[in-house]
Amino acid sequence: MTDCLRDKEMSIDSFRVTSIPFESEQYIVLTGVPIVSNANIKQKAKYLVSVGIHPQRLPILPARGQIWSVKGVMQTKDLMVNGYKAEEHFFADAELICKLPETKQQFVDFVTGNPEFNGIGIKKSAELWDRFGVSIFDLLDVESETNKNKISSVLSSRSVEKLFSGYKCYSYLSTANWLSLKKVPTFVQSRLFNYYSKCAFDAIEKDAYCLFTFGMSFDEVDLFARDEFQISDTDERRLYCAIDAAMQKEVRKGHTVISRSSVLKQLNRILKNRECCRLAMQLVEDKYRFILDEKAKSYLPSAQLVMESTVAKRLFYLSHQKYENVEKIHAAFDVSSRLLAYRMTAKQQEAVVSSLSSGVSCITGGPGTGKTTVLKVVIDAFQRLGYSVHALALSGRAAVRLRDIAGTKTTTIAAFLQQKSILNGNSVVVIDEVSMIDLPTMFKIITHCCPEVRFLLVGDPEQLPPIAEGKILSDIVQSKVITNTTLDVVQRQEMSTGIPLFSHQICMGSLPSVESSGNVYIHNVCTSGELVEKCKDLYICSPTNSRVIAPTREVTKEINNQVQLSLNPDGTPIQFERGMDVFYSELRQGDEVLFTKNDYSRGVQNGLLGRITSVDKDEHKLATVTLDDGHRVNVDRDIFNQLELGYAITLHKAQGSQFNRVIIAVSKSRILDRAWLYTAITRAEVEVHIVTNQNVFESAILAPSHANTRNTNLRLLLRSF
Repeated sequence: MTDCLRDKEMSIDSFRVTSIPFESEQYIVLTGVPIVSNANIKQKAKYLVSVGIHPQRLPILPARGQIWSVKGVMQTKDLMVNGYKAEEHFFADAELICKLPETKQQFVDFVTGNPEFNGIGIKKSAELWDRFGVSIFDLLDVESETNKNKISSVLSSRSVEKLFSGYKCYSYLSTANWLSLKKVPTFVQSRLFNYYSKCAFDAIEKDAYCLFTFGMSFDEVDLFARDEFQISDTDERRLYCAIDAAMQKEVRKGHTVISRSSVLKQLNRILKNRECCRLAMQLVEDKYRFILDEKAKSYLPSAQLVMESTVAKRLFYLSHQKYENVEKIHAAFDVSSRLLAYRMTAKQQEAVVSSLSSGVSCITGGPGTGKTTVLKVVIDAFQRLGYSVHALALSGRAAVRLRDIAGTKTTTIAAFLQQKSILNGNSVVVIDEVSMIDLPTMFKIITHCCPEVRFLLVGDPEQLPPIAEGKILSDIVQSKVITNTTLDVVQRQEMSTGIPLFSHQICMGSLPSVESSGNVYIHNVCTSGELVEKCKDLYICSPTNSRVIAPTREVTKEINNQVQLSLNPDGTPIQFERGMDVFYSELRQGDEVLFTKNDYSRGVQNGLLGRITSVDKDEHKLATVTLDDGHRVNVDRDIFNQLELGYAITLHKAQGSQFNRVIIAVSKSRILDRAWLYTAITRAEVEVHIVTNQNVFESAILAPSHANTRNTNLRLLLRSF
C-alpha cells in the first residue's frame, strides 16, 4: 500500500462505520463509507472516511453499522491498495455526532454490525423496519411490556430483550452528543447515564455541578455551568461543589480527618475570591457529607468515616473472640515448624502462636527479619487446624512471590474481590504488604467476608504508604488494640549484604555511613541527564538480574528509552495498523516489558514483568510475551494497550517484589521521602546502587516521612470501643 498526502481543508461529512482498525485508551480510529443527505450509500464513491480521535471525545462507544457526522480539518490521501486507486478522507481531532439510522439499509447495517444486537440478523432487521419504520426508535425509547409485545410480533422474546438491552445507550443519544460537543468526557457521561438514565439532562439543568461527582474537575464543571446556565459566583450549587473539591483534594493527600484551616486554604485556591470563601465556609457545616469535630476543629468526610468505623468495629470484634485451645495450637505449630530446616527465633515462634490464637493479628518487621518464613508456618498450621486460607497480595508479581515462598495458593486483592464473598467462618484471610493497603481497599476486603472470618496482616509499617487515603497498618500497630508481633532480628545471610543496616539508618532519619555499607553503592550526579545516563550504564552492566526503580513515570520512561537504545536497538518492533496506515510500536522483540492492568482471563496481572519473545503476527495476536515463570501470553490489541517497557519501573509497581540487583534513580519528586527510599532499597536481595544528587538524597532522609503527616481516625476509633 502506498499513499500521497494532499492539502488539509475544513470539511463536513457523514459515514457509516465499517471497521475500527485501531483502538487504545488514548486514540481510536473509525473507518467507513460516506453517505449522502438522503442517507443512501454512495454506490460509486471513490473514497473512504477515517477519523482519529481520543475515545473520551466520543458520545458513545463506537461500533460497526453506526452512522456518524464529522466536522473538522480533513486531509486527503491518494492510496494504492492492491493495485487499485482509492482515496481516504482523514479527519484528526474533529467534532463527531452519532446519528440514528434513517433508512432500511442503514437500520439493517446498524443492527447486524453492532455486537450489542448479536443474534438479530439481516432478515429480522429488515422486517422490523418494514413493520415500524423510524417509529421503532420511539418503541425502544420506552422499555414497557406494551412496546415489547409489539416488537415480539417480529422477534422472539429473547431477541426482544437483546434489542432493548443493546439500544439502551442510544436512548440518551441527543444528550450524549450535546455533552460531547461541550467536551464532557465519555467516562463522565457513562456514569451520569448509569445514575440518572433518561433524566440526565434534567439533572444537569437542575445542577450542572453534579458533573463533578461523576469525575470532572471543578474548573471544567465551573466553566461548563457558567457558560451554559449563567451561574453566578455565589450560587450555592457552585459553593457546595467547591467544598466537595476542597475536601477531595485533602482526601487525595491521604487524610481521613481534615482540618478547618486546610479546607479554607483549598477553597482560596479553588474560588480565588475571599467573599465566596467566606460564604462557602458558612455552608460547609450544614453539608451532610461532613461531620464537624468541634473539639479538634476538623471535618470527618462521611464516606471515609463510615469505612474507618466499619474496619475498626470488625477488627475490634475479632480481637475479642476465643479460638482453639492451647494444646491444639501447639500441636499444629510443632508439626508445621518442621517445614523449616532451622529452628525459629523466639520472636518468630511468638508470631506463629499469636496468629493462631487471635481472631486478628499482625506480624511486622523490616527486611530480612523472616516475616515470610513465619507466614509459611502459620498458613500450614491454619490448614492443619481445618481452616481455609486465602492469601492475598496487592500486585500479581507480589502474589507469585508469596506463593513461591509461603508454598500456598495466592491471589491478588483485585481478583479476590471479584470472587464470591467468603461466607465460611472457618476461613482465614492473610494479607501481605499491608502497608500498601488503603482504606477503601481494606473496607472492601472486610465487607467481602462474613464477621467470623479471621485476619492475619503482614507488613512493614515503615514502608511507603498507599496512594489513596488511610494508613491501615500504621494505625493498627499504634493503637495497641490488635495483637502485633514485631520481628526485629535480621538473619545472618541478609545482614552480610549491608542492606538491612543501611535501610534501617534511613528509616530512622540518619544519614548512612557509605564506608560500611557492604553491597550498597551511591553514585552522585548533578543533572537529570546524568542520572538517566548513569542508571542506563549500571543496568547494561548486568541486565539479567537488575531492575531500575524510579519515583515517577516520566523518569522511568527516559531510562527505559535509553536502556532500549543501548541493549536492543535493532529488535523487530511490534507492527499494527491505524486506519489505512501501518505503524511500528516502540516495543520490540527482546524488550523487557511491564503489564499495567489486570486481565485474569489470560493470566495477566498488574505489575507482572516479562520479555517479548516473538513479534510474529496473525489474526489473533500481535506478539508473544514470556513471563518470568515461563508462561506465555499472546498479545492482542487489548493486551498491547496494557504493555510498556519494563527495564525501569516505579516503586509502586515494584512494591511486594524483590530483585537481586536494584538501581534506584533518586530524583526530586513530591512522593520522595525516607519511606520511599527505605522501600526502594529493601526491594534488593543482594546489591543496591543509588543514583542521586547528594543534596536531594540527604534532604529526603532528614525530612519527616509524608505518611507521618497523614491525619487519620482509625487508631482513635480502635481505642474508643
